[in-house]
Parts: sequence; structure tokens; C-alpha cells
Amino acid sequence: MSIPTRGSLRGRAAFATLGASLALVLAGCSSEALTDALESASETESTEVTEEVTKDETTPEPTQEATSEPTQEATTPEPTPTPEPEPTEDPNDFEPVTHTGVGAGVVAMPEGSDIGIVTATHEGSSNFALWSLDGDNNQVDLLVNTIGAYSGTTPWGLTYDTEASSIQVEADGPWSITFEPLLSAAELVMPRSGTGDSVLLYRGAAATPTFTHSGESNFAVWSYGDQRDLLINEIGAYSGTHAITSGPAVIVITADGDWSVE
Repeated sequence: MSIPTRGSLRGRAAFATLGASLALVLAGCSSEALTDALESASETESTEVTEEVTKDETTPEPTQEATSEPTQEATTPEPTPTPEPEPTEDPNDFEPVTHTGVGAGVVAMPEGSDIGIVTATHEGSSNFALWSLDGDNNQVDLLVNTIGAYSGTTPWGLTYDTEASSIQVEADGPWSITFEPLLSAAELVMPRSGTGDSVLLYRGAAATPTFTHSGESNFAVWSYGDQRDLLINEIGAYSGTHAITSGPAVIVITADGDWSVE
């Protein structure tokens, strides 16, 4: 059983009833007076409870909350993208170019290139020579010098620092010249064989191959890698073993007959 306290509604009404009853008893009131007092106390309790409930149930007027206007969020500027650098073209990576003619002539090399290979043919019976020239038409390098018919490939730009811009052709018959990038040269994978002047790319390990030549004229083999090495320089037929360093290297063969590397 819970004991009423002064802090609750029902507690205050109970204490009021209890006080009125005790007062009547002490005064010696009759039972009818006690009954009337209890009813009066009951009405008082009912009235107090009703007033308290009514007061408590009063719905407060809603207060209007201050509505703040939405603030505009600060806009963070997007970072400006860094433009990618445009790829630069390698002037030595050009499309093959072919020139033809009859007799002496001058042909321009691919613009901006400073190294490459030249594949030439000649159908005459006299001297056939190819000189590379600089921008002032000074002779830079003698690429080919033979008599009569010719078919072979030689490099330019490997032996001289001066850039060549054109080629002087000396011929007595029809000729053709094709310029190609150095990296388009054939690979030297042993065994390898060929005929006449040739340019080969060597990417292998250090080795000791055997070189042979069946021609009658000069047979020379140059290696251009970390350094420039003259491996062979003979006349006529030849067979011999030579040490070559590991690649990459450019092997240049000068020959007038068949040759092999194995």
C-alpha cells in the first residue's frame, strides 16, 4: 500500500479529508455531521482534482519556431585540370621515303632526321657513289662507292656528328634510294646470311660468332654499341671467328658477295 505524499494531487486531497475527519471527531460531531463533512471533503477533492487535471490538460498554444532561411552553401571551385603534354614526334621515326632517278642527282633526307639507313640500287656500268651532305652542301660521309650494278643497305649518322640533310648521287644509269628509320633494320639472330652491304641490329649477349665472305672485294664488319669497333677488314674470301660485345648494337657489313654470321 502506498503512502500518499504532499506533492501529489491525490495526496493533497487525502490529507484534506483526513484533517476534516479528525477535526469533527475531536469536536464530538454527530454521525450526520461527519457524513456531511466527508461528502464536503469528497467534493473538495473532486473539485481540486478537476481543476488540476483541467490545468494540466490545457493545451499550450504552439510557439512558432523561427525558421531560418536556408543559407547558400559555399561553392568549392573545381580544380583546373592540368593539360597533358602533347607527345613529341621523333624525327627519326619516319615513314619510308623512296626517290628514283637516272644519272647524277641530289635528294633530300627526311626532314629533321639525323640517323637512319639507306637502301640503294644502281643499274649502270660505271661509278656509283652516294655522298651525304650537310646544310651547306659540304660532304659529310661517303656511304657507297662501287663500280657497276649495286644493291645494298648502308647507315647514315653513325660516324659523324655533323647532321646530313641530303645525298649527292653519282651514277650513269637508273637508281633508287629508300630512306628508312634505323630501327627498321633487320635483326641479327644467328645464324644469319645475306649478300652485299647490310645493316643489322644485334640485341643478344656477348658471343664469338664465325663470319664468312665469298666476294672478291672489301669485306668489313663494324660494330656500333657502347663503342665503335672494327671487327673485320679484309679483301676477298674470308672466314674467321670474332668476339662481339652484348647488345644493343648496330652491325654494319660491307661486302660485294655472300656473307654469313653463325
